[in-house]
Amino acid sequence: MGHMGLPVDRRPSDATVLSCGVTAGGFGLPDNASGHEVTNAQTPTAACACCRPSAMIGAMSDINDLGQPVGESVPGWSPRQAPPSEVLSGRWCRLEPLDPARHAEDLFTAYATDKTGRMWTYLPYGPFTSAAAYRDWVEQVASHQDPLFFAVVEAAGDSAVGVLALQRIEVASGS
Repeated sequence: MGHMGLPVDRRPSDATVLSCGVTAGGFGLPDNASGHEVTNAQTPTAACACCRPSAMIGAMSDINDLGQPVGESVPGWSPRQAPPSEVLSGRWCRLEPLDPARHAEDLFTAYATDKTGRMWTYLPYGPFTSAAAYRDWVEQVASHQDPLFFAVVEAAGDSAVGVLALQRIEVASGS
């Protein structure tokens, strides 16, 4: 069976033939090894030594005590500090720690352009029916360290146009 449960001999007519991407000597294969052809409707074959999980694990990952691939070790790595709550400037915008007095009014105005509430679909807050309700929410979350909220401020106009949050901050894991 191939990709999407289709038998390999019944691949769609629009299937694109690709190489599995292995070059000579890749994944510990001999220098004269080459990739096989696969389609967008077919997974690599079990005979493909380059695409077998066991071949990839040895080449790209360390194995934990349970025999699971966990990624490569990073020599000399140490835990990182939590992200600072400070201004981060870029070319088109800057991130400023979310401040109710500075950002709430701009943000409510920017979000008011969404008349149907679609931008809130996957968020656990909003939409907000008034500037006061939005400001109350900003006052609640502005002091959080996780999630750590920032206002996205356009560099040219100096208006807050959105928010973002860094969340699930795990300094021991560097994330």
